[in-house]
This record gives sequence, C-alpha cells and structure tokens, in this order.
Amino acid sequence: MKNKPRIVVPSKDFRFFKSEAKRIKKESHVPHYQALEIVAKTHGFNNWREVSIANKPYNIIENAYKNGCLVVFDIKEASESILWGIDDDFIKHEELIFDVVEKELYQRFSDSTDEDDDQGRVMKDIYTEVELQEQFQELYHYNYSFFLIKNSENMSLEKLLVRLKEYSFWPPQFLWFKGKFTSTYYLPATDNDGKTLGIRM
Repeated sequence: MKNKPRIVVPSKDFRFFKSEAKRIKKESHVPHYQALEIVAKTHGFNNWREVSIANKPYNIIENAYKNGCLVVFDIKEASESILWGIDDDFIKHEELIFDVVEKELYQRFSDSTDEDDDQGRVMKDIYTEVELQEQFQELYHYNYSFFLIKNSENMSLEKLLVRLKEYSFWPPQFLWFKGKFTSTYYLPATDNDGKTLGIRM
C-alpha cells in the first residue's frame, strides 16, 4: 500500500529534508537521487517528486512575501469576489500565507501598545505568552483574510493601492510589498482622482 502524501511542505522543512539527504548520501555512500528518495519515504511520501510538488505552494507565497505582494483585508471590508476566491487577480491561501507571515505578525502584535492600558504598555509586558497567543490567534483568524496578489512584482506601491480600490472601498489593513511590511490602515479611502471619501476612526 502506498503512503498518503502530505498536502504541503513548508520551505524550512524542504530545506531540512535536503540537508538530511546530503547526510545520508555522505554516510551511506548512495547517489544523491537515492538519498532524496529515502528521505521522502521516511517522511511519508512515495517519492521526492511528491515532496517538491508539496513545497510548490509555499514557494509561490514566499516569493510574493519577498518580491511581490501579500495583502491583508478586514473580512468586513473586502469584496465578495476576492473573499470567495473568484477574482483572477487574487490567490486566497489563508492558512499558508498566515503560516509564512505568522512569526513577523506575532512579533509586531507582542510589541504593539495595548490601547486599553492606561499606562500605555506594550502587549508583551501585560499578558502571559499563553494569553498573547490566544489573543493573537483570535484576532487574525476571525477578522482578517490573507491574499497573494498576482503579477505585482513590477508595480509600484502607489499603482498597487489604486488597483486595490476595485475590490474594497477601504485600503487593506496592511500588506507586504517587495519584502517590506506597510500598514495601510490609516490611509483614507479615495476616488480615482485622489479625493478623500472616508477616514477610518
């Protein structure tokens, strides 16, 4: 009976698998391709090709994270066409994108000021690690949708924000553009001529 392959392999695991293969090749004196096959079967795959296929979705997202654009909308503000994944400009990978950006998001969340704290302390100075994780997971899983924007590598940030107006009256909550995190929450909603139509309070 064949093993059932895992659906996705994060790139950090993919790199670890390859390092395992190098070690096996050196210690067992087997060809590199054979070492890769051994590693694949050790981790529940039928062959190394399945591992490569399982890593491809992460490769696409990580490339967008570094060189393209990942956008995060409030689920109450984005249009149904992107929330339901029927718009060709957007790729919706909630869990995969969140997995790629989670470490950075959590650090930003922990270092942010608690708006309800009279002393103006940051979250990590008020709550335990368990409490922080609970609040973080609840905030990002129930309020936001994560998207990869296709064909954004050669666009400027200004042109990208103009493009996003087609899908939401409000700008996104934040985004990653060519590797840089940008908060767009406080940007006003504008028309195509740049006239302000609304400001978030």
